[in-house]
Parts: sequence; structure tokens; C-alpha cells
Amino acid sequence: MREFHILSVPQKTRSEQKRGWDCNGIETEADWWARDCNKPTWKDLLVPAVIVFVLALATWVPAFASDSKSGHCEQMFANGQSPKVVKPAIVNNQTERPAFFCHRLYAIEHSGSRHTAYWSAEKLDGKRMGIAAQRVDAFKPNPKLSWNESSKIEDYTHSGYDKGHLAPVGDMHGDAEAMLESFYLSNMIPQVPGNNRDGWSQFESYVREMAQARGMLYVVTGPVYLNKPILTIGVSEVAVPSHIFKVIYDPKANAVLSVMVPNKPFTLRDLPKYVVDLASMQKATGVNMLPGLSIVKSSSSMWTRMSSN
Repeated sequence: MREFHILSVPQKTRSEQKRGWDCNGIETEADWWARDCNKPTWKDLLVPAVIVFVLALATWVPAFASDSKSGHCEQMFANGQSPKVVKPAIVNNQTERPAFFCHRLYAIEHSGSRHTAYWSAEKLDGKRMGIAAQRVDAFKPNPKLSWNESSKIEDYTHSGYDKGHLAPVGDMHGDAEAMLESFYLSNMIPQVPGNNRDGWSQFESYVREMAQARGMLYVVTGPVYLNKPILTIGVSEVAVPSHIFKVIYDPKANAVLSVMVPNKPFTLRDLPKYVVDLASMQKATGVNMLPGLSIVKSSSSMWTRMSSN
């Protein structure tokens, strides 16, 4: 005869009974809750809440995260050091933390409150400056910026201002991906059309010619806000600069050329009168454009062609 062993079933604890082990036969919701059947405890609610928070944080952080300043972007900076924002904007009585982004052929440090960059930086290789490509306007927000931090295309619509490049599309060496990145709105400032399309465009072309002649140049470009209060455009309140600066560093000559142009129409012939010394420009902008360098001289020879036009 086979022997049968009766398996012992562990007795349900009181807490298990309250958690719904003995809730069969309950017909109404009122009785269900009166018996405390399956009513969640704080421990049950904590775990899902933590999971939701972690998932939300995972999607939120990339939008506000900056790229690393190490890696291939170091080659875009003179002496391997990026420009430094020494006077960030003050937002709600707190100092803003700029966001750094490293793209294929330029880098920027962006202000989420002004919706424009503090500066853009490039290394211009003279051997590649002659490479041309068809321009395709593809303005769009920087995907690494949050919606609140980025300017919008609609901000510029009927504003009377161009979406003016800081790192020019003409500097992108015919690199298709780099050209598309140059159209990020984080690389734009509100620029007066007569400035952007005439004098400033001519200046950008001249800088490329200088790079071809000298072999290599480092260029830092950005907005200046001397008017108080700062003028803004659009629903996002994109800050309109009073001036635009450009610093050109020639490593072979250890020489610098720095200009600060009013955001208004001008011609290339006017540019020499907008030359300023680097220290004054850094004071006006709150940006150290060339940290770690001891500049020997300003390069007056860069103005040879300009003065003859």
C-alpha cells in the first residue's frame, strides 16, 4: 500500500489575511475595503513611485545635459582650452549655468535664459576653406536643449531680424552633417538683415580667406548685450544683441584680431573702426575668449585688404 504524505500548508498570517488571502465571497466594494482586502500599503506605492521618478529623470536629464569639453572639441580651441564664461546671466537671483555643446566643426556655450549662445568657437583649416557645398537652409532647435531653453523658428517670424549664424555655414568645409548642425537655433542670434547679409557676411568670407593665407585660425564669435533692458523677440523672448563680436587668433604669429560690431547695417570698409582690444571686449561680454594664452600683439596686417576696399 502506498503511503500518502499530507503536505502541510503554512498558516496565513494576519497581515496576509488582511492583504486579501481570505477575501473570497466578498460581493460589494464597501465590504472589500472594510476587510482591507488588497488595500495597498505605503511599501506597495513606494516602489512604483521610484520607478516612475527614475524613468522621468532618464528622459529629463539629456535635455539639460551638456556635452563634455574633452574629446575632439579640444582641437577647436586655441591652447586646447575652451572660452570661459566668467559672468553668466543672472536668473531669479541665481547665476545661470551655461550648457556646452560640441558639434562636428564648432562648439558653443548656450544661455537657456537668453536662448542664444554666449560664444561659438571654431578652428579654421585653410586647406579646407576652399571646399564648397550647396547651402540648404534647415533651421531647427538643438535636440539637446529643452523646449524652454531653446529659441523657436516662430520667434523670428515677422520680428524684423534674421536668424544669424555665429559659426557660419560657410565654415563647415562642405561637411554635410556639420552644415546641418550649423543650422541649430542654438547657433543663431537675432541679427539685423543689413548686418547679417552685407557687412557681416563679407567679414565671414574674409576670415576664410585669411585662414587660407595663414594656414590655420581659431575664431570665437558671440553676442554682446550692452543695452539695458535687453530687447527680446518672440514668445520665447530671445535676447537681441546690441553688438556682435569676433576674435581671430593666428597661432603662428601669436597675434589676435578682435572686433565688436553694432547690430546694424555696415560695410566691410567700416570694420577697422570697430576694432577693440581683447581686454575691453572680454569686460563687455563677460567671456574670456582665449584663456591660457599670452597674446604678443594685435595683427594689423589682417586689415590690408579691408583698408583697400
